[in-house]
Amino acid sequence: MGFASALPSYETFADRLVQTRSASSAPISAPLAADCDGAYPSVMVVSAPELKTFLLATPFFGGLPDPSLDLLISMLVECRFDAGATVVAEGEPGRSLFIVKSGRLAVSKQANSGSVIPISVLEAGDFFGEMTLIEMQNRSATVVAESPTVLYER
Repeated sequence: MGFASALPSYETFADRLVQTRSASSAPISAPLAADCDGAYPSVMVVSAPELKTFLLATPFFGGLPDPSLDLLISMLVECRFDAGATVVAEGEPGRSLFIVKSGRLAVSKQANSGSVIPISVLEAGDFFGEMTLIEMQNRSATVVAESPTVLYER
């Protein structure tokens, strides 16, 4: 069983889009509408070959066989976030995986005392949100865009 086929099918922004494309070369398109996991970011058009090239260059997704990679690509939506935008918040429900195309994001958790504890920084090729797919729990951390950021959501 490949990674893409192991993803549960939850309704997200990608599931609500009306999209017509093939896994080969048709553009991935989406209307500007609610949400990439609850926000109102801008959604952009990207070609499948461009996305496939990007994913093949990442350590985690680059090892997927073509059929699994094509399936994953067919499920992704590109979302843009301005610097300072919260992509996901600790404790909120979520069933999406995000892949960082560009930008820089800060991951943090809130301590019992209420202070914010920096956990890590994410950049191009990194991914997050996979734990909500595996454990079916709420978001375990907050992720905020530190610079203009482009993500792929599934």
